Amino acid sequence: IEHLGGRHKIGRLIVIGGPHAGAPSMLAQLATRVAFLPFGLLGERLRDLVASFYSAYCLLPADTVVVDQHGKSFGILEDETWLPEHLVPLLRNARAFRRELGTHSSVSTVSIFGYGIDTLTRVHVQRDHGGHWTQLRAVRESGDDTVPEHSAILPGSEIHPVQQHHGALYVDNDVKMRLKLELMSR
Repeated sequence: IEHLGGRHKIGRLIVIGGPHAGAPSMLAQLATRVAFLPFGLLGERLRDLVASFYSAYCLLPADTVVVDQHGKSFGILEDETWLPEHLVPLLRNARAFRRELGTHSSVSTVSIFGYGIDTLTRVHVQRDHGGHWTQLRAVRESGDDTVPEHSAILPGSEIHPVQQHHGALYVDNDVKMRLKLELMSR
């Protein structure tokens, strides 16, 4: 929309559960050197596979969601110490992608999102002297079980909250009615 002339062709954008500011739960999948239950139950092989996907890094939170043992906050996209060296180029490419993507829409937008469900929103870490992460502790707040509430709202958009899980947003009757009303009003 913003980079390929779409704003001249699109009258209204409706996003459903979009992780505009990223999804901290993706960090749990990529933190391959740290046991992070319940995500650790999936096994090392799956985490290694997910860690090889560039798109996984694009889903990392763009805002500051990590706090170390000294109370220092930092962004996952900027800090490279948590990743093995061979994966750092994927993180750097994702950082460039997120900067190019931007944070606003130039067309009228509706953000439909889940709320009120326990969702990973922040992470507290212990770091060793080299800055590597040795322990993680999840902080859970409101969202759709995958995307935190604040991340699913595109700045400047009209909001439509639904108390629903991420994977079920598209089949929620409230969401289907909103889509019907949006499509019939144009």
